[in-house]
Amino acid sequence: MANLVTLAKKGVEYGATLGADQVEVLIVNEKQIHMEIRKSSLKGGDILEVGGAGVRIYIGKSLGLASTTRFKEINDAVKKAYALAKGSPEDPYFKSLPSSGKYRTVRGLYDKELAAVTFESLAKNMMEGIKEASLSKDYTVSGGLTKSIREQVIVNSLGVEARTRGAAISGSIGVKYEKGTDTSLGYEPINGRKLKDFNPISTGKIAAEKAKSRIGAKKISSAVMDVILDHKSTLGSLASFINSGTNGLSVALGTAFFTGKIGEKVAAKGITIKDDPFVASGMASQSFDDEGSPSIKLPLIEKGVLKNYLTDSYSANRLGAKNNGHGTRVSFISKPSPSISNLIISPGRWNTDEIIKETKKGILIEDSALTLQGASTNISRMVDNGYYIENGKIIHPIKNTMVGLTVFDAFININAISKEIEELWGSKTPNIRITKAKISSGQ
Repeated sequence: MANLVTLAKKGVEYGATLGADQVEVLIVNEKQIHMEIRKSSLKGGDILEVGGAGVRIYIGKSLGLASTTRFKEINDAVKKAYALAKGSPEDPYFKSLPSSGKYRTVRGLYDKELAAVTFESLAKNMMEGIKEASLSKDYTVSGGLTKSIREQVIVNSLGVEARTRGAAISGSIGVKYEKGTDTSLGYEPINGRKLKDFNPISTGKIAAEKAKSRIGAKKISSAVMDVILDHKSTLGSLASFINSGTNGLSVALGTAFFTGKIGEKVAAKGITIKDDPFVASGMASQSFDDEGSPSIKLPLIEKGVLKNYLTDSYSANRLGAKNNGHGTRVSFISKPSPSISNLIISPGRWNTDEIIKETKKGILIEDSALTLQGASTNISRMVDNGYYIENGKIIHPIKNTMVGLTVFDAFININAISKEIEELWGSKTPNIRITKAKISSGQ
């Protein structure tokens, strides 16, 4: 197969000969090993090569998009995108695709040992993880694993020429524990960019321990009380809020809940969050975004004050702001949209044990993010994994329990942040406590 950069450059050159004003070709080539766990056994697996090319062409302010999964047909996709641009209405807010820039090197994105590991070796290790999680016939194990080697190239007619290669492993082990008529679940993810990050025995053990600890869940009385989020729940919740509230395109459209709030207090004073795409071996780390714009570290919230929005080239131009290189594509066929990379949430002054001890009545949520209801600012989330706390003690697991509050309250009512920080796949996160949440249960 021809060099991907060469293929992309030829596509851009062909677009220019057709008469396009601006041309972009993005190529992705990814080799995957995939396997699935069902009913405590490894069921099937695949070795795949996937990818393709996405083309953006502008004629004046009119856009044409096309894609192909065959690299030899890139010129056909360019021709199709050109034809679509000729027939498309103008976008008055479009100014330009990004121009070239300097890229910072990010360490640890490609681990040779991980890239070289075979299907047989991964399968053997996953079976050991299944065995560790299967403490008895009462435990049923599920999950899966994907190893990928991904190469991505972006070339445009304004001088962008960017290439990256990375290896990654992702998946999970889940455990269902049945005791009489009672059932509980435990889950532990597998994510990393190094072979040493792959430890399914430890993963299986943790998932089984979580399932066992959650047996005997009970309903609780509905009330207004505190909510403590563990590390994973804190990261998932705040990442969701940040992505929704600071998305530059949503801000430009006036639909983001942080629109017009730069420089204003939007969170508790102890909350400081930045986006860092340069974390070594981070799952979301990158030298450039999915348009080829240089990535940068970006302060988002400092001591509760909103500092920046996430932008790609289009949203930055529409806002009259600087492009901070956060354009992200779901796949090569999609347009970019602003999104976070690695979130770094600063620690607080509390020990986690102190946060629990100082909670008179509340719930502790594990492995479950609080998420928004569509475009609404309301949070209404069923607690998948949690515990009831009373007078500073964890009393029992909970079930049929829902958390309700607004995203504004979730940020402002954070009154405790742990000293302990957990590094999760490139992000860093403490535990937090949110006060005055509405807890609904069936008791």
